[in-house]
Amino acid sequence: MEGRNNPRTAATLSVIPGLGQVYNLQPRKGVLFFIVGTTNLFIFSILCLGKQITDLISNFGKEYGVLPNQDLIHTFSELSIHSPSVLMLLFLFLAFLTYTVRDAHDQAKGRMRSAIYKDTVIEIAEANSASYLFHISLMVSFLILAFFFILPP
Repeated sequence: MEGRNNPRTAATLSVIPGLGQVYNLQPRKGVLFFIVGTTNLFIFSILCLGKQITDLISNFGKEYGVLPNQDLIHTFSELSIHSPSVLMLLFLFLAFLTYTVRDAHDQAKGRMRSAIYKDTVIEIAEANSASYLFHISLMVSFLILAFFFILPP
């Protein structure tokens, strides 16, 4: 387990989504995972800080004579770490993080095995992975859910 084939190192690096994939010489997958992980973390932090954000928007509106949408202000002010939407997003983020760690570990283990069994290893291109399509469709579904069911009209 020398060099870039160490599964433990790949899994440990992948705690930050994408670093384990870059370690495994899969830079496109690593960048994609990093962007998705950063986006998930950004949305999660916005939902967790809903009360503070609504206070800032309300103060900004009062200062400049602009009236923000009161329904949206009310909805966002009720968001906290204990709200169902934030807990669901946290669950999805942790599931994605688990997937990135497992993927980095499995890819490193596969690279290690392919060095031993060069003639019998078949590799599938990373673009053929169904997890990309699943994650994108899940994010679009939750975006539609957020705009049509969670946020008031």
